[in-house]
Amino acid sequence: MLLTSTADLIQVVTDAAVTVDVQASFADHTTTAFTPGRLNTLITTAATTTVVTSPAASTQRHVKLLNIRNKHAATSVAVTVLHTDGTTIVELFKVTLLAGQQLIYLDGVGFQLYDASGNILTAASLRRVNAVYDANVDFGFIGDLVTVFDG
Repeated sequence: MLLTSTADLIQVVTDAAVTVDVQASFADHTTTAFTPGRLNTLITTAATTTVVTSPAASTQRHVKLLNIRNKHAATSVAVTVLHTDGTTIVELFKVTLLAGQQLIYLDGVGFQLYDASGNILTAASLRRVNAVYDANVDFGFIGDLVTVFDG
């Protein structure tokens, strides 16, 4: 993900007052410098929270990793990852994270969903979750990437 203006942001929307940890790693590029950076954000309310801030003028921010984890022991939370350029807001990914689950964006890979034990949720495991928890959830697959639709 690239943030190329001083108005670009990555935000996370949560729908419940549960503890969600977000860790972002990025690299800022100018014509003369490369500067790595990171930002840790703790979300504890239902809110829209900026998790990757805008780069400085004449700088491009390249998001390398975005790790979003539901730390609650029993409660799920709907999470939406947004990008805004200061004018238009677009949804990049939307998912309900069960207790302990995490959504990870990795540059060059995309978004992936992990269970509470740290195992990547694959097509087969998500179909099992679908059968057990909610017959109204649909899953879309592009290669190894998983998209979850609450339907």
